[in-house]
Amino acid sequence: MGRWALIAVVVLAFAGGGLWFWRRNPVPTSPPAPSPVPAPVTPAPAGPVVPADHAQNLTMLQAQLERAPRDPQVHQMLALEYARAADWGPGLAAAEQAVAFAPKDAASYKVLGYLSAQAGLADRAVAAYRAALTLAPDNLQLQVEAGIYFSQVGLHFLAEPPLRAAVAKAPDDALALLGLAAVLVARGHPDEYMTTVRRAYDLQPADPQLLFSLATNLLGMQDLDRAASVIQKLQRVAPDDPAVLLLVGRLRLRQGLSPEQLPAVQALFERALAQNDSLTDARYFLGVCQMQRGDYAAARITLERVVKDVPTYRFAYQQLIQVYDRLGDREHAAIARREFERRSEAQRTAGEILRRAAREATTVDAQLAAGRLALDQDNLQIAEAVFGYALSLNPRAAAARQDLADALRRAGRMKDAERLAAGR
Repeated sequence: MGRWALIAVVVLAFAGGGLWFWRRNPVPTSPPAPSPVPAPVTPAPAGPVVPADHAQNLTMLQAQLERAPRDPQVHQMLALEYARAADWGPGLAAAEQAVAFAPKDAASYKVLGYLSAQAGLADRAVAAYRAALTLAPDNLQLQVEAGIYFSQVGLHFLAEPPLRAAVAKAPDDALALLGLAAVLVARGHPDEYMTTVRRAYDLQPADPQLLFSLATNLLGMQDLDRAASVIQKLQRVAPDDPAVLLLVGRLRLRQGLSPEQLPAVQALFERALAQNDSLTDARYFLGVCQMQRGDYAAARITLERVVKDVPTYRFAYQQLIQVYDRLGDREHAAIARREFERRSEAQRTAGEILRRAAREATTVDAQLAAGRLALDQDNLQIAEAVFGYALSLNPRAAAARQDLADALRRAGRMKDAERLAAGR
């Protein structure tokens, strides 16, 4: 996996909304803070652009394969070439051939893990990365890649050892540090989390996506001076990017604004939404600006859209309570209050389930509870990963087999579910 793909995963680990990425410290101008609950894994984008040299490379690799049909490295290169074009079927077949011809080769399992992850086959990806780490536990690139993926699918207790080892081996690797930071905040180590993020800041990374992840973390930590420094770099690189506009607006809200300054900040969120209407956080902060300007009718429309798009966006219900009260709508204020309390209780329950899963990392029942929580929230990638891990703890566990099969069916992986149900 290239560093760009890994960086995208780290950014995902600090972005998003809903029960699987809950918000704390309910202050209207506060940005969402990182959470112990993972964001859903984003599958590979549809309709990829096929690289111009893809066909030529395939022809060359096929010729090499004819000369050395059992060479695992050729199969690995073929799998990665298919991955460049997001052609997952033949890519996975090539990766599986590499493993078949070299069952003791960590690189073959690493390639299989990468393709499985990109294709959205979380249970297979976790199994392949675990096998690779067993064979090559000291490989730095593998430690970072596997650790970040484990964290992304909610298996933080699997992610922590390889990422800690990577940081110990390469303390100047900002990607490894930010990957470890995601695990630390998820596992409830806030002080070490903040120290780790600041270590990444001190390295002054230049990559825009790493800068975005770093700025998001610093804002969540309320380290506004460092956040401002990073955001200024992002503005020089991509001043009109909607995600950067969102960061700038969040920073300025945190810094405190006079009434005269609010319209300019509100305009930042409006510009971000004009480019990407699905930026729920931008819409939430737009509603906050409208509230602070006293335009409660507009704030009502904006924040009601937030909870319509993301019903688990707990902060939006909290702000709607104030909006309805200001508008004299007691009925809707009571509904929003009940919904806020219900979402808060669901968050507490989810936290308890996930903390138990982390404490009892080798207990099948604890893992199944975490997987079912993910399934209830339609986070199929996480459910597949957790159920697959639970089944690996006890291959004879009928409940784990049944739960994984259910998750696979809901993900449209009917053949995989049938093979699993048949015990294959």
